[in-house]
Amino acid sequence: MARVFFAILLDRIKELKKLNHSIFINFLELLDILIKSPSSSKREEKLDDLNLLFINIHHLINELRPHQARETLRVMMERQKQQRLETADKLNKHLDRVVTMLQSCLSSLQIASRQQDNSFEQMEVDESSKHTEDDEQFTREDEIMCSVLEEIS
Repeated sequence: MARVFFAILLDRIKELKKLNHSIFINFLELLDILIKSPSSSKREEKLDDLNLLFINIHHLINELRPHQARETLRVMMERQKQQRLETADKLNKHLDRVVTMLQSCLSSLQIASRQQDNSFEQMEVDESSKHTEDDEQFTREDEIMCSVLEEIS
């Protein structure tokens, strides 16, 4: 199909070149007629010929409009695709940065949690040692009280 289109396009290009050349020749002939005899009937004939040649060129150009529109759409879609790919790349980069930030925050939280757990364990150890001292004091007081009560009875 591309070969057929290319062949048609080449034919139209050749035809447009021929028409352009004919317009140029007819324009020169019209100038010659205007120089020699401006009121001649050949002047009207040349103007009609030029008008017909311009109509034919216009017709050939209009036949190429769908191809031009298709090519324009292809280029626009290619640009949109490129923009979407660039946007997706930017989004992925931002996503990677967010993941990295979240991972660093998570590791910081884990470190802080470990430190806090260690401080809680240290506090528990300190509190347990206080309880044993209090317990020792309580048992001494108990012993004294017991001994006093024994003496009384």
